[in-house]
Amino acid sequence: MTINERVRRTVQRMRYLLNIREDTDYEATVTAIDKSIEFKGSNMWMLAFAIIIASVGLNVNSTAVIIGAMLISPLMGPICGIGLAIGTLDQRMLYRSTRNLLYMVAVSLLSATVYFLISPLNEAQSELLARTRPSIYDVIIALFGGLAGILAQSRKSQAITAISGVAIATALMPPLCTAGYGLASGHLSYFIGALYLFLINSVFIATATVLMVRFLRFPTSQQGESEHRMRVKWQMGIIITIAMVPSLISALGMIRESSFNSSAVRFIESIRQDPLFENNEMVYSDFTYHSDTSEIRITFVGQALDDQRINYLNHQMAFEGIEHTRLIIKQASGMLDREQQFGIVSNLLDKKEQEIAELTKVNEELIEQLNSATGIQENQDQLTREIGVLYADVTRFAIADLSYIQPASQTKVKRLTAIVEVRDSTNREELRKQLTDWLKARYDKTEIELIFQ
Repeated sequence: MTINERVRRTVQRMRYLLNIREDTDYEATVTAIDKSIEFKGSNMWMLAFAIIIASVGLNVNSTAVIIGAMLISPLMGPICGIGLAIGTLDQRMLYRSTRNLLYMVAVSLLSATVYFLISPLNEAQSELLARTRPSIYDVIIALFGGLAGILAQSRKSQAITAISGVAIATALMPPLCTAGYGLASGHLSYFIGALYLFLINSVFIATATVLMVRFLRFPTSQQGESEHRMRVKWQMGIIITIAMVPSLISALGMIRESSFNSSAVRFIESIRQDPLFENNEMVYSDFTYHSDTSEIRITFVGQALDDQRINYLNHQMAFEGIEHTRLIIKQASGMLDREQQFGIVSNLLDKKEQEIAELTKVNEELIEQLNSATGIQENQDQLTREIGVLYADVTRFAIADLSYIQPASQTKVKRLTAIVEVRDSTNREELRKQLTDWLKARYDKTEIELIFQ
């Protein structure tokens, strides 16, 4: 078989493995999505119930409850309907899907707002706050989630687990609940951020649906194919660009903030452990990220810091890669309140307790070594007599409990070690076995090191 034939067979095999068009059920997919677009009766009540459940989950910070609500929600229907309508140039379906999606958003916002207005829990939990700052990563999740969703729906044997997973991953419900919380609590930034996250998810799930529908070659409307194809493409491009640009800016801000936070933590920790500040106690440290000028705030008590040490702090901050940041140093003087005094004393006691624990550990090791050496020394005379009787070929020996250290791993192993000098005519291998067995029994040790001279 020639190389060209092997390459051709390999390409054919890859095409066979990657082919997803053969298993596509066009009519059933269109029928299922068209049916899921409807928003009346049970769908309306299911959405309202799911919104309340998701709002409770956000309110009490329960991830499991939020996931359950996402599985109930019918929000994916109209969004996939918009994508399918654009991909097949079906104006009627596009109108119905857009209208029903707007109805769903209105019902969702109303339900969430009413819940948060009457809820006694007003504090924004981490699950809720996570939906207020969308980024490019949400775009990626929505795009690939949408691709997986329409691919699963278009199979002749639909994968229910895949469709459910897409509903969880793309998370359409929590942003609407968070937007309702923003309206109920008067936090406009929460409302805008969460609604923008929902917009991102919706736009890119629909975009993924369009791409997959065109790739799978769903039949298009003959009436719209010649009249609207280019206009639809331009409109989609504009909508995607408008939705993506703010998320890119947000993602860059998140990356910069994460990098600053990590560098600030390293900087503060390095100052705590720096011997140059051993006469000072850091009683307070904090940092705040801003896009223009960030801040790191440190409060010391103890010896007053001179200009040299303050310059050193600024140099260390630059060494950690912290730029465009103002270092604010405060030195507590005069009378401190009771809480500050308690904090300082607690920090000092913690340090002293750590030092005492380390010294105690070293002391215990030294005592153990001393006891071991003393025990061996006390028995050395008796050992000398026993060896003289049992092993006449031994002319001189020394014995000690030594620690063997492996440089690579820094592990330490204790082992009873004997240095033995014997006559030239001695069978050393046989004597080694005899002495090893005897010393193991004599000292109740499992590890014996014998060195012959």
